[in-house]
Amino acid sequence: MADGPSAHSATNTMHPLYRHVAVIGAGASGLVAARALRHEDHSVVVFERGDQMGATWVYTTEVESDPIGLHPNRTIVHSSMYQSLRTNPPREIMGFRDYPSAAKEQDEERDPRRFPGHREVLKYLNDFAGEFKICEMVRFNLRLRWCSWVWWRVASGEIKSVHEDGSAVFTDGSIVCFPSFELQSKWIAGVLSNQIALPSKVEMMEDVKAFYSSLEASGKPKRHIHDIFDYRASSALSPINIMMNMLIGLQHNVGV
Repeated sequence: MADGPSAHSATNTMHPLYRHVAVIGAGASGLVAARALRHEDHSVVVFERGDQMGATWVYTTEVESDPIGLHPNRTIVHSSMYQSLRTNPPREIMGFRDYPSAAKEQDEERDPRRFPGHREVLKYLNDFAGEFKICEMVRFNLRLRWCSWVWWRVASGEIKSVHEDGSAVFTDGSIVCFPSFELQSKWIAGVLSNQIALPSKVEMMEDVKAFYSSLEASGKPKRHIHDIFDYRASSALSPINIMMNMLIGLQHNVGV
């Protein structure tokens, strides 16, 4: 990845970029990421391993064939939902800013409680996807095992290949979804559009090295970099720094 402009550059001097972007997973974070990316005029495709949107909010009665998880060919059930689950945060913070999770008292099939059950959350996500026409961007029943950024090629940006084993190669970049927030999605969409200036690659790498040095100085193993529970107050793992590190990581294969 070429060095980017200085973080202090004026964004109005930057030329917009329009990319082909893959969003992996059609859960809450994947759906809002897809909307934010399309809002910035990127070409977006969402890859979902299941047959419907919602990710962890999709309830199933299936159980794994090997509960201990030792057999390599066992049936894997990715949902951790149980039948009577209700949300622990109130619905006021379970929705997006411009599309709140409002109680639908008139609809008998909906759950108007302030702490609704999982079915209500799934219906809300489907309502959100329908309202903003996200469904047309989703490809179902496709599991990606790995992806890589072919950054050195000059190409149209379309998906180069999707293989039988579920692997895919992209010519621009990809977003591997994790529980993120609406503002993070808008931020990364702005970065990909060249509307938000980033520090150079060298500056970002120095920031990463400084974080590793802080881990070493405190006696914490480097493998704990993803233990956000332990570092939730650390600026090194702020949403912006996480996104910067993710952009650097687009040059390497990403395991999904």
